[in-house]
Amino acid sequence: MASRPEHKMSLEERAKQFSPFSALRGLELALLKKEKEKLLVSRKILADDKEEEINEKLSLISSGDRAEIIYYKRGEYHRICDFIDKIDKKEKCIKMGDVVIKFCDIAEIKI
Repeated sequence: MASRPEHKMSLEERAKQFSPFSALRGLELALLKKEKEKLLVSRKILADDKEEEINEKLSLISSGDRAEIIYYKRGEYHRICDFIDKIDKKEKCIKMGDVVIKFCDIAEIKI
């Protein structure tokens, strides 16, 4: 007959035996990062008339106005629809909430 162990294992110690184990820790995150890199797009070059339209709208808007802006950042196009907190013509950027958008990154503005 087998003898009983002198030290009885706690439930926590027993649970550790069955906890999930990943031999390839970080693989899933690396695969997601690689997939996202494939989805990155290059910046579109705007036609002269489109640039002119954006510049005209930039001259018409002011702080407190509501606008929808599509802009390019880090390989992706983003859309924001919010109130304009600040337009900095010296730094050539717009601040909307926590987002700062450079004029040169703007693809479209709807006011």
